[in-house]
Amino acid sequence: MICPTDPDKIFFAHEGDTTYITNRLWMFEKGKKPYNLAKQRLDDNGNLLDCFGHESWSADGKGLYFVKYDVSPSKPTGIGFVDLESREPKILYTKHKYWHVCAAPNGK
Repeated sequence: MICPTDPDKIFFAHEGDTTYITNRLWMFEKGKKPYNLAKQRLDDNGNLLDCFGHESWSADGKGLYFVKYDVSPSKPTGIGFVDLESREPKILYTKHKYWHVCAAPNGK
């Protein structure tokens, strides 16, 4: 997906079963090497703790919304956000187990 505020930024997701993809969210910026935007955690045995999916840009282009699925061994799960600066995923809303995410032009 092309950034809504900067066409030189593109995020892309490694497709596949979300319970096995350990580095799902990636960023490409013109003139830079692609990088993993939101590192998903693994347990001591290398098993995935954070299962991410259904990614979408924020309306202001400063980050991505995503779903941390209920099948994730680590809790909480729900709607998450990762900003381009910190690259630290945060869970914002946990009321429902499954979502598709999209930001409205007004940022809601």
